[in-house]
This record gives sequence, structure tokens and C-alpha cells, in this order.
Amino acid sequence: MYEMDPIDEDYLGLIVDKDGELREGVNDYANHPEKVSLAPRIFDDLHALEKFFSADKPCWRFVRGREVMVAEYGFGDASGAGYGSSYATQNGIQYRFGTWSSDLGGESSNFRELRNLVDSLYDKVEIDRRRVRGLEVFLFTDNSVAEGAFYKGTSSSRKLFELVLRLRLLEMTAGFKIHIIHIAGSRMIRQGTDGLSRGDCNEGVMKGVPMLKYIPLDKSCFERSPLLKEKIKWCIEPYLKTVGLEPRYLSVLEWFNLGQDIVGGSLNDDNVWVPHYESGFNVWSPAPAAGQHAIEQVRLARLKRTSSVHLFIIPHIFTCLWRKQLYRCADIVFDLPFDDCLWTKDTHHEPLTFAFLFPFIEMKPWQLRRSFSFLGMGRVLRRLWDKGELTTWNILRQFCAWSGRLATLPTGVVRQMLQSSRSFEVFCAEARE
Repeated sequence: MYEMDPIDEDYLGLIVDKDGELREGVNDYANHPEKVSLAPRIFDDLHALEKFFSADKPCWRFVRGREVMVAEYGFGDASGAGYGSSYATQNGIQYRFGTWSSDLGGESSNFRELRNLVDSLYDKVEIDRRRVRGLEVFLFTDNSVAEGAFYKGTSSSRKLFELVLRLRLLEMTAGFKIHIIHIAGSRMIRQGTDGLSRGDCNEGVMKGVPMLKYIPLDKSCFERSPLLKEKIKWCIEPYLKTVGLEPRYLSVLEWFNLGQDIVGGSLNDDNVWVPHYESGFNVWSPAPAAGQHAIEQVRLARLKRTSSVHLFIIPHIFTCLWRKQLYRCADIVFDLPFDDCLWTKDTHHEPLTFAFLFPFIEMKPWQLRRSFSFLGMGRVLRRLWDKGELTTWNILRQFCAWSGRLATLPTGVVRQMLQSSRSFEVFCAEARE
């Protein structure tokens, strides 16, 4: 047993002096203000904490089902004068619709959309609280503010903050899990809840179409559009010829071996299996529900094997799972415009998100995404598409050809291109040819 010395209440340890350097010192309260100004939202935060900790015993919080997991899907939409929601339950379609009262009719559309979701879930819990315990609810809305406020946990609008607080309290006290997912308005119309908010009960699921037909969370872009793979091959062909890599279209099981550049292995002299590595052009096309796990494997593969190229393609839905991590690691991210043949707006509704992760370079800034010339490359691509100077796939092919030439240029030339904005002009000139 060691006997500890008594603590000196005046001793601080390391403090920062006026020059910003650490030094040993003692507490000095001479220049400290007696009172400080509170942040404007401090009272709202304290009010939320009071609500969360108001129970005498800690609440049972559902995170992940251990044995049996029941999932239900629902859509919620609010129009100018009315609202509507529909759920696919074990007993069939459960729906509600009505009109706003005079005090809520003048509120913003963001408030009405989120208020409709909150009220529909409260009604669902009141019907049978015991049945919703352990349930996982996937709730779709065409309002991106509602999705963002829910996952952020707060909002600058006090009214939206109160609604988010009600949702989180309901999730905690009722013991079920909520997912709010933003979808395109055209999908909401096809599903029928948009018409339900206007009193029309003869569209989409309301006339007998299965709810899961409008929820493609389990399908990748190649499963939804088989011809898309051939178009991707044509676009990346210039890059593959320049760098000498082979394309690899990864299945889910290949994320953990071929996606990590493991092409096989053999036993060494100590009878230990040693993997064999080979660089390649890996094309990741996960389903939106698996986007979080796919991007984790992409980031892991890029850190371990720095010479491979990764192309990440995913429909722009359920973005709360994967978008933040994708923007952190990808060199360039952009949404492809809709195509009349391969990816139509009427059929697929949400655009495709493309992300390129190029190999690390041997000079500063070490990654293309940190260079000045790549910061706005996504905006350049979108601007060219918006002007309609070339078709989407021709521009993407030119971009791949331009990116592949970086590996063949001298080090000094690459450094000059990455540290200046002239590469924008070079790329635009090549795209117009």
C-alpha cells in the first residue's frame, strides 16, 4: 500500500502562460471574472436533461435486438392544409390523415412535417405500448430538415427542438428505435402518402401495393439497374489503361478479402498462412442499409494498402449512415444527374452518389482531396453537367482519363498542378474536346 501525499488545493499542475507555453504554477483567480454570460440555449439544454433524468429508475434503452427483431416501415407527409401517414404493420396498413387546426396551419412546412411524424408515432404507441417495445421503426419523409434535426439532436428553431426532444423521450420511454430517412418527393407521391395528406386514399399502398416495393434499402445500384455496370466500365477504362490496374466489382463477401487487396495466400516455412496482396481498382456498390459498414471497410483498406483505387457508388438514400464518413475520406464526391436510360428520375427517384478514393501521393499534401485544385472539382463537374455541354457519362470518362495522367507525370509537374488552380482549366478544356 502506498500512502498518498495530501492534496494541495492551490496546486494546479500545468497551466498555460500568456505566451501560450505550458509551465507549472498555482491557481491564480485574480484576473478571472466573477460572472460569465450564459449561452442562449443553456436553458433549453437544462430543460432537456431534466426530462431525460426525471424517472426514478434508469430507462431501458433499445439499441439492438438480441434474438427477435421486428421492423415496421412508415411514410409521413404534410401538405399546406393537411397531413397523412401510413405504416406497414403485421396486421396490414395502418394510416391516419386529417387537416391542420388554425393555430398550426400558419406554421412553417418544416415544423408541420416533423410534427406529423411525432404525432403519428405517439398515436402508434398509445394503441399498444407493449407491442412497440423492442420494435425498430423506419420512418420516411421528403423533408430533409426533419431528418437532419433528428440525427443532430437539436435545431436552431425552438419549436423543432421541442419536437426532437419529444421523439427522443418517446424512443427512450417506450423502448423502441426510430430511424428517420429522407426520400425524394416523387417517391412519396408514388407510395401514396402524399395523396393521403390531401384526402386521396386510392394511391400507392392505399390501393394494395406492398409497402416494401417503395423501400429499396436492401438493393445496390447494380441490382436496381443492371446496365449501369457496363457504363461504369466504359467510364473508368481510360484510368485503368493508364495505371495498369484491373477492375474488381466487389460483392458483400469480398469486402473483407478482395476489397483489402487479398487475392490469396500460402503457408510459409513456419506453416503460417501468409496472404498475398495485389493492387487493383475496387468498385464498391453497397445497398444503402449497408453503407455504414461498407465505408468502414473502404477506409480500412485504404490505410492498409495505399496503392489501390476505390470507387464508391451508392443511391442517395439513408445518408445518415454513410455520408459523413464518406466526405471525410473521399478525394471527390458528387451526385450524378439522372439519366434517361440507366437511372431515371421517375423510377429510381434519388440520384447516385459517386466517390473516388485515389492512392496516396508521395508529396504534400499527400492526398488529392487536400490539394487546392481538388477542393472544387465536384463543383466543376456539376457545373458542366448543369450547362449541358456534354452528357454525364462523357464528362465522367474525361475526368477518369485526366486523373489517370497524374500517375505518369513527373513529381514536379504534379506538385505544380495540385498547388495551383490551372488544373481546372486543363480539365475543362479536355472535357469540351
